[in-house]
Parts: sequence; C-alpha cells; structure tokens
Amino acid sequence: AEPVFELSGDTIAHTEHGDWFIMFYAPWCHYCKGFEPHYRRVAAHLRATGDVHCDRSSGKCARLHVARLNCEDRARPANAEVCRRYGVRAYPTLVLRKHTGMLVPFQGMQRSFDGVLAFVQQQLGAVVDEAHAAGRFASGDVHPESEARYERMLV
Repeated sequence: AEPVFELSGDTIAHTEHGDWFIMFYAPWCHYCKGFEPHYRRVAAHLRATGDVHCDRSSGKCARLHVARLNCEDRARPANAEVCRRYGVRAYPTLVLRKHTGMLVPFQGMQRSFDGVLAFVQQQLGAVVDEAHAAGRFASGDVHPESEARYERMLV
C-alpha cells in the first residue's frame, strides 16, 4: 500500500494529532487525476525519509501524514460536510493542517512534486531522521509507534 491515508467524515478526527497534508478531491475531476501521481510521489518520498518535521523555533517534532478525502462519496455523506467546513470550492483543494490546528491552504505554488515538497518544507521545516527526532514529539502528536492504527486507512 502507498502512504496516502483515505480519510472520511468518520476518520477526520485523526487529523487533530500530528501534521496532515490533505487533498480534497472528486473522482471525476480531471485535474485531480492529473495531480494524483505527484501527490502519491510526495507521500512516498516523505515516508521514505521518515516524514517527521521539527519546528525550528520550539524544537518540537511531529509526523506529517499525507491524506485525501473524496468530497463527493455518496456512500459517505459526512464527507461533504467536512469539505464544506474546510472551505473546499474547487478540486483538488490542498490544505495543510498543522498540529496546532492552523489550516494553511496550498496556494501560489506549482502543483508538482517539487512545488508540493517546497510548500511542506516552507511550512514545516526540513524532514529529519526519526532517530534524531525521538523524544522530541509535541504533546498529543502521533509518535511512530502508534502509526499502526492508521495503517488500515492507507489507500
């Protein structure tokens, strides 16, 4: 399985812990289909490099999760409400939800592997090795050992 979590209205509460980069999409969207390979490549790159970011000022670390949510899934009507709460008006909409609760929309950068990676690094700092970050996770953030409970959401 690839390291992209499939969120729903029922699982969106998981995003309250750690940092989450979420793509809101519709399955019929041509732009979403075109961007999907770049998004999956970013997720794979972050997973391969440890996907842990440390805040430069506080030194606290959090895991970055890469996820997506289908705004038009008729089998999951709660998804549409989540998309309204996040202000989704076009597809794909990309939002970084920081562990602080702050929402940062992806804007003004190229929707490519390099553009998304630059955005993540600009917002969260460089990826660090998990061993270096051990013991520095902010209170309430998802520590690597608790990752197993999210594995079933992987796409």
